[in-house]
Amino acid sequence: MTALWTVAVDGSLIHVLESGTGPAVLTLHGSGPGTTGSGAWATTAQALATCGGS
Repeated sequence: MTALWTVAVDGSLIHVLESGTGPAVLTLHGSGPGTTGSGAWATTAQALATCGGS
């Protein structure tokens, strides 16, 4: 199951995507035309979610 929500950190909104189990993985992306958090990391997040934890 995948969960998506937004949290405020020091007044800035941070979008959080949670999927899978196991240790947390933090991914960051740059800014610019065509760059979005979920778009930039969707394939990677999906692959990591299938790895599971140990």
